[in-house]
Amino acid sequence: VYQRKETSMWVLHTCLCAVQGVAILAGGLAGDYLGSTRTILIGAFAAAVLAMPCFKAMGAGRFFISGLGQGVFNLALGFMGGSLPAWMVSMFPVQLRFSCIAVGYNAGQAIFGGTASIVGTMLFRSTGDTLAVGAYASFLALLSFFAVLLTARRERGKQTRPDLLAPGSRSLGQCRGFRQEEEEKEEATLAPP
Repeated sequence: VYQRKETSMWVLHTCLCAVQGVAILAGGLAGDYLGSTRTILIGAFAAAVLAMPCFKAMGAGRFFISGLGQGVFNLALGFMGGSLPAWMVSMFPVQLRFSCIAVGYNAGQAIFGGTASIVGTMLFRSTGDTLAVGAYASFLALLSFFAVLLTARRERGKQTRPDLLAPGSRSLGQCRGFRQEEEEKEEATLAPP
């Protein structure tokens, strides 16, 4: 009996990895069409809305329902994760990109991801319900949603400088707009008064 349950868990784990892999690819493709910021916002919002029902399903005690809850939650997380690398690259100039991404991403993972299992275990022990763990996951997803939303609003007003960007990191149209503006300034200074 034990061997059969262990095999079923490995099959479930493999299926969930496949679901998340497909969701990551879909999120990356959506990021190409919608933009990485919008795609991350959609994924974070979906994770926030779905976290509590999915975690409730995970605690149902039934194999299929538990797997379904995990799979649906993995779809939201994978969709968000598909555009995350492109979004992080677009946030920083080339000279600072590696350090900023390394410190920012890993600090966030250590603080929130590293403590999530501890907090989740404490919540489950104190309440006896997976719904509390889902509420915590929903809170973290909302935190991500608003952090990305505020960053997007801050970045919207900034001028794109092609000399600070790696090739292919911004659209060519944005770079052309910057060059055209620079040429107009140069012509204005060279023109006789």
